[in-house]
Amino acid sequence: MTIVSSLEGTGVQEFWQGFLPTGEAQNPILWHQRRGTWRSLSYKDLNAQAHCAAAFLMARGLKKGDAVGLVARQSVDYVVLDLALQFLGAVNVTLPSDLPLDALHRLCDAYHFRFVHYSDVAAFQQHGQLEILKPRLHTVLISGEDVDELDAEKVVTFDRVVELGKIDWREQSRELTAMKRAVTPEDIYAVSPRIGDPEAARPVTFGQMLAAVNHSETIFQEQSVRVAFLATAPQQQHSRTHGIFPAVRRQAACYLLPEHDLQPDFFRELHPHALITDTVHAEQLYQALPEFLGGGPVSEKAIAKAHEILDRRDQALAEGKKDPFMNRVRFRTGNKKLYRKVISALGGQFNTLICAPTAPAPPTQRFLTECGVRLISDFP
Repeated sequence: MTIVSSLEGTGVQEFWQGFLPTGEAQNPILWHQRRGTWRSLSYKDLNAQAHCAAAFLMARGLKKGDAVGLVARQSVDYVVLDLALQFLGAVNVTLPSDLPLDALHRLCDAYHFRFVHYSDVAAFQQHGQLEILKPRLHTVLISGEDVDELDAEKVVTFDRVVELGKIDWREQSRELTAMKRAVTPEDIYAVSPRIGDPEAARPVTFGQMLAAVNHSETIFQEQSVRVAFLATAPQQQHSRTHGIFPAVRRQAACYLLPEHDLQPDFFRELHPHALITDTVHAEQLYQALPEFLGGGPVSEKAIAKAHEILDRRDQALAEGKKDPFMNRVRFRTGNKKLYRKVISALGGQFNTLICAPTAPAPPTQRFLTECGVRLISDFP
């Protein structure tokens, strides 16, 4: 597989087409939990479902430049739909799953949604099944468990979308191919609106998205990442551009962890090479290391004491003295055996932490760097 080195003249069609050898198309690519069990989706199925979803939406009038509201939790269906929107040149407007109904009402006005997707049935039911908005909407797509129990007007389950899309894809394959080829790097890929002020949202073009994926794919290659954990919310765009999409392009297994769930057993059983997360949860992982190492939970008093020790250390270094110690959450980090123990507790192969929107705090950076973990937070 060749990494795209230049995006000039590269559209979505060229970027995604033909990068995975045919013989490996059945390999599991995305893993997710459903009813407590890990389930996988191969590249072949991901590609087919994305085309079916795109054909379904295209047959019902979605066109290039139209915005689709995704009230999302991290899920495979969300990834499938994101790719489907890319194929059509439609705009992904990802919204938090706890979005208030009045905020969704304002965003429907601002972005003229005709299609809304819910990754979670509970969020749809919390919105009163969108009775106020239904006159404006063409279709509501629903994923998740217990969707078969829904009997609501204009609502289609995601499984049904894929099923109907197979027919649409066969009947309109030429039209879909033409739409894919029409998507250019200058077109808008996604918008992350501010709930209180949707006009202040910053759009991201396909070119910017493809450049970020290209950059992260290089990192995956350099770090020999074969298994990646994704622990972030879908509305954080780096979850796709620096996690899911480079993993798919590098044929690395990507585990979509449920709601920032970083259980020690996940690391020990699945042996990840990389973790893609946000700043807050990188800090939580750091503070939970004693538990990963077999110790008990860390008290606020212990953390306060660790901060005091670090402040004294920084002061000593500022005065030109030798590094006296490096201590955090009740254990010394000047011990190479400890570093090896940390990496062993994190699966034995963990070597990369991709963190956004900002880098972790300096103590976290220092400790993980000395453990041999590469920290990445400077993205294009």
